[in-house]
Amino acid sequence: MFLLALLFAWRTSRSILRPIDRLNQRIAELRRTGNLKLQPQDRGEGDVPHEIHALHDNFNGLIRRLSEVLAQLEQLSLTDPLTQVGNRRCFDQVLDAEVSRHRREGASMALLLLDLDHFKAYNDCYGHPAGDRCLIALADLLKDLFRRSGDRICRIGGEEFAVLLPRTGDREAECLASRIVAATAELNLEHRDNPPLGRVSVSVGVSSGRPSESLTGSWLLQAADQALYRCKRELGRNTVACAPAHDCYQPSAFASYQLAPAPDANENPSDPNG
Repeated sequence: MFLLALLFAWRTSRSILRPIDRLNQRIAELRRTGNLKLQPQDRGEGDVPHEIHALHDNFNGLIRRLSEVLAQLEQLSLTDPLTQVGNRRCFDQVLDAEVSRHRREGASMALLLLDLDHFKAYNDCYGHPAGDRCLIALADLLKDLFRRSGDRICRIGGEEFAVLLPRTGDREAECLASRIVAATAELNLEHRDNPPLGRVSVSVGVSSGRPSESLTGSWLLQAADQALYRCKRELGRNTVACAPAHDCYQPSAFASYQLAPAPDANENPSDPNG
């Protein structure tokens, strides 16, 4: 009788207590580390009660659902809610990752920085709902133009967008930037306070090169920003300006170009109309 009791206790431990203990350990690990790996099924234990299998399946189902919800939240945290393109957080993450990847591969990449001309005046004239529709129209236009899997479109400011172009040289980047300017004009959206055009337009700054120790994400962004500033202050908007391409394999081609400090707002007041 005693031996039968021991055998029963051993089988109970094997079929019920051990699976529950392993599941409990996995829950403790989840709480401690946040690791959302699934709990593997016990193999070779056909005598495990179906209630234990159900508990295991429910646990894994909960983990799958939690993983889906977290992925959705992560996507939302990287998406601009108005235009449904990437936001500034997304841009910063992708820019650093792409610079690192292109540095390893020795490939060229480009950054387009574009800004709606006199957008504050547009909002003042037509109202913010119309301004939102204008931003959405520009975002949709960019989605149509840039369909490669690696192309990344982000809204990084109020009326400012960035397009990150992998494996793209300076001439191709300039050509693509010109397409943005032309396609925006073809939208033919009225903008009375954008003389002499009288319609919505954009200016685009372009930077490009092979990432190296000197060509970083910060360099690409600053160079494109200064090229965009040149569009706004020297070229009359509705146009494209390119920073000299940075080529780590031909440093002399870049030697004469130095990034200037960002314009001092006290010395060169920004146009409030954009």
